[in-house]
Amino acid sequence: MLGRSAVLLVIAAKPFAAVDELSAVREGEDALARAVSAKDKAVLSALTDENFWVYWTAGSVARTFDAKIDREDWINSVIQLRIDSYETTVSKTDLVKRDEVIVNLDEFWTVYSPRGRRIEKHFVTRDTWLKRQGTWKLTGRISHSDLR
Repeated sequence: MLGRSAVLLVIAAKPFAAVDELSAVREGEDALARAVSAKDKAVLSALTDENFWVYWTAGSVARTFDAKIDREDWINSVIQLRIDSYETTVSKTDLVKRDEVIVNLDEFWTVYSPRGRRIEKHFVTRDTWLKRQGTWKLTGRISHSDLR
């Protein structure tokens, strides 16, 4: 009887462990959004893996822009932006493996160009988080927007 109870306890605990992992990653996404808004280099560095990369693509069939940049360049570009507002909305969070989570989100940026022009952009984004030595780190980000 005790053996059966232990097995049921392990089976019941598995979904809760997954929920805890997803909650931890969602907290990481929230902290990342706050750090982007505050241009907090220390927090951006702490949340991202040393091999972190971002791949941006924008455009249509007629005209496309794409770029892949590393962690240092991404953080520096965030710090240099004249950000009026930055908001994210998470649409889906999936535990792919026990140490890998994929997050789909929408990013809403309002920034000012060097000449003072206000620019509003919406990006559809997919983040990949990996658990390394007990800590969740953002390892990759793919974002897409149109050129409007």
